[in-house]
Formats: sequence, structure tokens, C-alpha cells
Amino acid sequence: MFKTRGKTGLTYLEIAVTVALFSVAMIITLAFMKSSFEGYDVQKTNCDSQRAAQQVLERIAIELRPAKVVGAIPADGASIVMQVPVDPQGDGVVVDANGAIEWGAPEDTGDVVGSAITYRFVQTGTLRESADGRDYNGNGRMTDSFAVGHVARTTTRGRTTKLGEGAVVQPLGALGGDVDGDGSPDPIFSQNGDLVAVNLWTLRSGLNKETFMTQAATTVRLRNPQQ
Repeated sequence: MFKTRGKTGLTYLEIAVTVALFSVAMIITLAFMKSSFEGYDVQKTNCDSQRAAQQVLERIAIELRPAKVVGAIPADGASIVMQVPVDPQGDGVVVDANGAIEWGAPEDTGDVVGSAITYRFVQTGTLRESADGRDYNGNGRMTDSFAVGHVARTTTRGRTTKLGEGAVVQPLGALGGDVDGDGSPDPIFSQNGDLVAVNLWTLRSGLNKETFMTQAATTVRLRNPQQ
């Protein structure tokens, strides 16, 4: 006589418990992956925003170093006018027959003596903390309002270029005023002797998709401050 072993298997209850545990594990895994991807996206956005602000600063700094500032920077610090050494004859020489620097600006038709370059803040929108229910500058109050825009470069003959894609912010109705609530003014442009400071506050996104402000700044020493 032959004996057969009894076959064992999973009961419906065991299968249900296994499926439930697997589902919970998958939900946790997917939630972690979603959070990781969102964190990566925010990090990338922040890096892109910071890089864009730095590129604007570098663009302005390159043109500022050999330049001379024309007139005084306005009290609101929202613009600066400058001239750079130019070569209108195209012979590689930026001085005239008397050895004086020829000041002007590059135009579409070439270097033009007497032209000037203006960098200025151009407003394109507004942010109101009270209306949005957000403390954008992190000062513990939701009572501030801001002008949102960008920095533009314009020459005397009207050529205008928008610099960067970032959103530059300034106090609404009080350009050059306190952006971050620390009690100190935050003009975009300011000058002290042969030093010109460029200060940009821009909008960025956080991990919870909240919007906040961050600062990027540089100081440039003019090579020809007294020309």
C-alpha cells in the first residue's frame, strides 16, 4: 500500500494578508519615490533660479568693470547708467588721437561714441502677502507688498534686452527699500567710491511648493571711476 503526503497551501485569509502587506509596502515606496522626485524638482528649480540670478550679476559685472558711471545712481537704486570704452573705427584702439578714452556703448550698427548703457528694474507684476496669505520674505508678517519684474539693459539708441528669466522683487511703491524686513534698504544698484554693488532678490520655490525670496549679490571695482 502506498501512502501520499498531504498537500499544504495558503488559505484565503493568508493570501488576503499577504496582498494587504504588499499593497502597504507599495504605497509607502511610491510615496517615498514621489517625495524624492518632488524634492529633486524643487532642488533643480532652486539651482536654476540661483544660476539665473548669478548669470545676470555676471553679465552686469563684466560690463561694469571697465565702465564709468554716468551721473549719480538714483536714490531708489533701481537703475544705473554707464559708458564703456568703445572702438568706433574698428581698429582695436579705444583712445582718440589725444590718448583719451573714447566713451560710448555698443549699438546694433557698431560702437558709438557718446551712447550709454542703462540697466534698470522693469516691473511686470505684484505680490501682496495679505491677499495671498503668504509670508514671502519670511519676516513673520503678512503685510508686505512687492513689485515683481526683471532687470533690462537698454542703450541710447533704444536696443533693449531682458536679462535672465528669474523674478526680481522690490518693495512695491518704494523701490530700493527693505525687501527682507531686516530694517536695511535693498537697492539693486548702489555706489561707494569706485565700488558698485549689485543686489538681486529673487523668488524661489520650497519643498512644500511655497514661494520665498533669496538674495544674490556682487560688488564690482571700477577700473576707470574718475574718467
